[in-house]
This record gives sequence, C-alpha cells and structure tokens, in this order.
Amino acid sequence: MLASIMSLAPRALVLDELSANLDPSATRDLADRIAEIKRAGLAILIVDHRLYWLGDVVDRALVMDRGRLVAEGDFSLLADPDLRCAHGLRNARVDDPRPHLMPVNGSLGHLRVENLCFGYRNAPELFHGATLSVPSGVTTLLGKNGAGKTTLARLLTGLSPMDRGRLFFRNRPIAPRTLLGRTGIVL
Repeated sequence: MLASIMSLAPRALVLDELSANLDPSATRDLADRIAEIKRAGLAILIVDHRLYWLGDVVDRALVMDRGRLVAEGDFSLLADPDLRCAHGLRNARVDDPRPHLMPVNGSLGHLRVENLCFGYRNAPELFHGATLSVPSGVTTLLGKNGAGKTTLARLLTGLSPMDRGRLFFRNRPIAPRTLLGRTGIVL
C-alpha cells in the first residue's frame, strides 16, 4: 500500500496505524522504508499506539490525550514512565523475544514434504503421494477454491495432521508435531 501511495509522488504523508498486523521483522522493514522516504524530504505524520519501531525514525513526538496536545519533544520524551502511564502509552523500547535465526548454508529455511497423503473423513483422498519443497524466498501456491491450498497450508504448519508422509526441515527429517514450533501461519 505504501508503494502505491508513493507512486503518486505526494509531498506529505499521513500514516495511520501503518504497523498494525505486522510482525517485528516486517515492522523493522517498514521503519527502514519510512526512513528512506524521510530522506527524500517529505513531511510524514505517523499515527500509532505502538511506539517501539519509531525510535530511529521520529524527529518529533507529539502526545495527545482526549483531543489535546499534552507533550511534545524528541523521541526520548517517551522513555518517561510517568508520562506513558498518565496517557496510556506503550513502552517506547521493546526487545524482540523471539530467537534470532542464523542462516544455515546461506538459507534460513527449507521445508520439504514427501509422499504426503491426506483426506477428510468420508471423502476421497485430497493428497496422495504428493511431494513438494518450499525453499527460502517466496513461493506462491495457486489454485481454484476447493483445490486444497488452505488444507496444504494447515498440514505444512501442523494445524492438521497428515495421514502419511515424511517431513524435512533444512534437509533433516522432523516429526510433524514439531511443525508448530518451526512454522507460522496467517489465515
């Protein structure tokens, strides 16, 4: 969405809750894009209740409460716990508690399933001997409604159990029950 707005060559941006629904990695990428736009000289107003991702981007912070401007300054003013408590603000710094994965042989992940078999009860088998690989990078799965795309996503993340098949993560066999600890899904 931000790219489409930038294609219109605006001179000012108002971004409301732009980081909503983004994970920490995507939020860091967003902060980097905002910093690039800032260097281009645009006026940018970011409206957000999540503060942590703005620390290296913001030149000036304005705090509102009940329609009134109650504080103004650089980002460091948000480090004041009394100010945050008085106006219901979140912490200005948050550490990402997730483990940081390091590339293995130049790759963060590679998921492979071999001879996948699965069928819903009282229905023909949906997958029979299916083999596929999801390397690092972006892979898209396309098909008509009812083709089995969401079912496959659920199987590859451990939300639904396979009837049969072998799973590999980074070329090592893994048990299907460990998938939820190694994958994520957004439906």
